[in-house]
Amino acid sequence: MAVLGQSAIEIFTILIVLLGTSCIFGSMIYTIERLTNPTSLRLCPKVGTSIYYTILAITNVGFEGFLPSTYLGKWIACAAITIGLLTSKSVPLVLHP
Repeated sequence: MAVLGQSAIEIFTILIVLLGTSCIFGSMIYTIERLTNPTSLRLCPKVGTSIYYTILAITNVGFEGFLPSTYLGKWIACAAITIGLLTSKSVPLVLHP
């Protein structure tokens, strides 16, 4: 039973870190894309779309409906993917040294 409880803690920790990362990076992408091109609703209609894109990018699912158009937005997306990959690989190692 202890193993099940420990696994639940690991999954919960990974979800919290990935959701927090997605919210931060998604908001950054939304802000940068809207500042660069404030009239384009196709690129980034809502903050939720940017967060959704970031979650899909971190989990390597992919999403073709929205892609950052600026270089800074693309670099932030790359940073989010890198942090997501490192988090998903390192959290179990931290919890089980």
